[in-house]
Amino acid sequence: MTKHISGIDHAVILVRDLDAARDRYESFGFTMSPRGFHSEHMGTANHTIMLQDDYFEVLSPINPTPQNTRWRTLLESGDQLAMIPFRIDDSKAAVEELRAAGVTISDPVYFERPVTLPGGGEAMAAFEAAHIAAEDTPGTAMFGCKHHTPEVVWLPELQRHANGAKRILGVTVVVEKPTALAGAYEKVFGEGSARIEAETLIVETGNAPIRFVTADAMKASYPEIDLGDIVAPRVLALTLETDDIEAANRCLSAAGAGSVELRDSLFVPPAEAHGVLLEFRAA
Repeated sequence: MTKHISGIDHAVILVRDLDAARDRYESFGFTMSPRGFHSEHMGTANHTIMLQDDYFEVLSPINPTPQNTRWRTLLESGDQLAMIPFRIDDSKAAVEELRAAGVTISDPVYFERPVTLPGGGEAMAAFEAAHIAAEDTPGTAMFGCKHHTPEVVWLPELQRHANGAKRILGVTVVVEKPTALAGAYEKVFGEGSARIEAETLIVETGNAPIRFVTADAMKASYPEIDLGDIVAPRVLALTLETDDIEAANRCLSAAGAGSVELRDSLFVPPAEAHGVLLEFRAA
């Protein structure tokens, strides 16, 4: 495995209506953070869903800037799970390691965003991000994320969810030829991190795997769920662990999420979850 990458840091759900996405995910039983605003040049805002050691977020461009051109282009095809950032422990060392492996990656960029603290007051959350070239992570977008202030992001008040969600168990990406991508992802996550099972590529990131499958295989695996039209490449599914599947079921039922129970998991169809096939899997 790559020395300076420890796994998936978070997942980004790109949405057109940030208020609607916040309200929808809150209805699923998630505790949503107050709205965060990124820098003026980034022109984006978000709400995070903080889990035990990782998180995901709903994010939207609020002002058009060159930095969010890609987001705005992606949104032309609808809300979707758009990016899988991975965690790095040392930005400079991680970039050097990845470049030595043949990965094209930007220099780390430092940025901050204000965080509203429980009980009032603000703190600044500080990060570094190093973006990988699109051709080096086919099927999705990735960047390395270094947290300088985890104590103001992973707040205990934000980590408690009515649906029992605890951590990310995996992400599923739909592509045309999964097995052809093994070499690219071994450059990022290290030799031996990718394995092929039938026509599925599974990439071990360090904490949760990324599965690459075809659209046909995805539909065959979940015939009971309306997945809509899947146009590859598409980051489609986010799998979460819950320590209370019954609580998750109550939350989803109350929300009218159209959830489907399969193999000890609850699935929310993409049409109900802003383009994401959301899975709650029992611990």
